[in-house]
Amino acid sequence: KVTGIKVKGVSHEYSTLPGIRDSVVDMMLNLKGLVINKNETGIEWLKLSKNKAGIVTAADITAPSGVEILNPDMYITEIDQDKPELDIDIRIEKNVGYLSVEDLKEKEDDVNVLLIDANFSPVVSVKYDVHSTRVGDLTNLDEVEMTITTNGVLSPVDVFKFSCNMLTSYFSLLNEEALQVEGQFIGNVKDLLDREKEEVKEEPDRKSTRLTPVTWPSR
Repeated sequence: KVTGIKVKGVSHEYSTLPGIRDSVVDMMLNLKGLVINKNETGIEWLKLSKNKAGIVTAADITAPSGVEILNPDMYITEIDQDKPELDIDIRIEKNVGYLSVEDLKEKEDDVNVLLIDANFSPVVSVKYDVHSTRVGDLTNLDEVEMTITTNGVLSPVDVFKFSCNMLTSYFSLLNEEALQVEGQFIGNVKDLLDREKEEVKEEPDRKSTRLTPVTWPSR
C-alpha cells in the first residue's frame, strides 16, 4: 500500500501545482487506491515523473523489481500543458491491518514526506449465506456459502486459507493439548474429502467444480 509521497516543490498536502489539475491532497487520495503486489516486507520507493500534457495514471509510475502494479489504469491526475513537471516519490510498504498517520510518523523521520494512512487488507468484501442441506439420510444440516472479493493481491481462495490458518493458530492456544471433546459430534475433514472424491468419480461428465460444503447439525 501507498503510505506516503514526496512531491517536488511541495511542503504540505494542501498545496497546488501550476498546470496540474488536481491538488496534492486529491492526488494523495487517488494514490490510496493503488494496488501493489510486493514480494518483500519493509519500505520501498516508486517514482512518478511526467511533463507531457495528458492524463497521469499508475502506468506512468516506475517500479523496481519485485513490485508489480495491478491497476495500471488508475487515474492519478491530469497535466494541462507540456511545460509543468510532475515529480513524485511514492512510499510503499507491505504490512497487515491498518496504520494511521500517527503510527507512520513513528517510522518516518523525513518531514518532507506527506504520510497517508493505509488499510493493508486485500479483502474488498465478504458475503455469506446459510442454507439448509442434507448429506445422505441426514437432513438437519446447514451449508455455508461464502463470496469473497479481493483487490487482486491475493486470490479469494488464498484469503480464505490464510484466514483459516490464522484462526487455527489462535484457537490452538486455547487447547494446547489438542484434546477432542465430544468428538462424535465433530465432522472428520478427511472423510468429507474422500466422499467428495468418490462423488466426482461417479459423475465424470460434470463440467462445474463442486466444493465440499461445511455442515453441522442445526440447533
